[in-house]
Amino acid sequence: MRQLKKWGLVALVILVLSSCGFSAKESLKSPIKEVTHQTHKILEKAEGKKLETYALLKEMPEEKVLVIYRHKGDRILQEITKTLATYSSLSYGNRYQAMQDSHLADSLKAAKKIKGLDYSIDFKEFYLIEEVAVDYEKVDRLALNKLFPSSKKDGLDGSKSLEKSLDYLKKKHFKPVKKLDLASLEKELLEEEKSKERMDALVESLKAKMQARFIKVYQKGSMEKGEMAELRFFSEDNEPVSAVQVTLFRSYKGLSEKERIADQKKWQKIIRQVNHLDGAAGQMRVTKMETHLGITFDPNKVDFTTLKKMDLFKKLVLKDNKLLVDDMKKFLKEQAFEEVKVDGLKAFDGDE
Repeated sequence: MRQLKKWGLVALVILVLSSCGFSAKESLKSPIKEVTHQTHKILEKAEGKKLETYALLKEMPEEKVLVIYRHKGDRILQEITKTLATYSSLSYGNRYQAMQDSHLADSLKAAKKIKGLDYSIDFKEFYLIEEVAVDYEKVDRLALNKLFPSSKKDGLDGSKSLEKSLDYLKKKHFKPVKKLDLASLEKELLEEEKSKERMDALVESLKAKMQARFIKVYQKGSMEKGEMAELRFFSEDNEPVSAVQVTLFRSYKGLSEKERIADQKKWQKIIRQVNHLDGAAGQMRVTKMETHLGITFDPNKVDFTTLKKMDLFKKLVLKDNKLLVDDMKKFLKEQAFEEVKVDGLKAFDGDE
């Protein structure tokens, strides 16, 4: 089952939406700025408590979720949610596969029939943008509850508490935001997806050069223990190392969501650093329960000064700006890696 199916309509099922009357399409062109503008319009006619806007953001590798509440006092009138996610994070191979998913088509069709609900998906080249808005002053509650049972958790009078909602989202690691540039979020997603292309191109170029060379594979940890690292390097006889490939696996079984997110952000930062280097490429694939990370670099092209600033590589030793086989083996021994025997390029072709 695809991850998006677990989300359902991502924002709706998980966040239990409520709302006040502007479409997601109109309100989310530039959410924080636009919502503030619309709020000022309503204030001219509003009576009683002041209508205000509150926004929160949750950032994960390859997924960003923005939630905007419009409320009077503790009563939420409208919730708008915008989710950005790469196709790979949703287990789609590409844009076409996502567009052909009958589940998404059925969800869009069903949502259009519900008064007060506005739902859309914009299928970009490498990621999709899901926008949702629910107007609780207009929404057909029976239809909404039937389509999204979690919405039954709201108050008996149809109200939703801002205090309780914020408490819930903050426990889910959402953080308040005052100003937000959505274009920068989309740029981050694009960079993360483009990193896969960088990795593929670099791996292909190195494979072509390594056809007649030796492969050494070292590992530590194990999948069963929940954490494993594998490092492969390539050299010809006693020549300097000509390519390095690192693969890391991390299971989050037994860890809290806070610990999982912190760990993923740490590795995401490393991947971004790697992808700013010539002769290096990195990518990561994440799920709720595990992370797979890969880094490949060409020692003859990469800037080692920058590379060695990363904890992962700071103990690498260079001689005359070259990475020698003996030094690589010493580095691996110090890091508690053990050599694994493999046949030819099968290790390289077995990339995750």
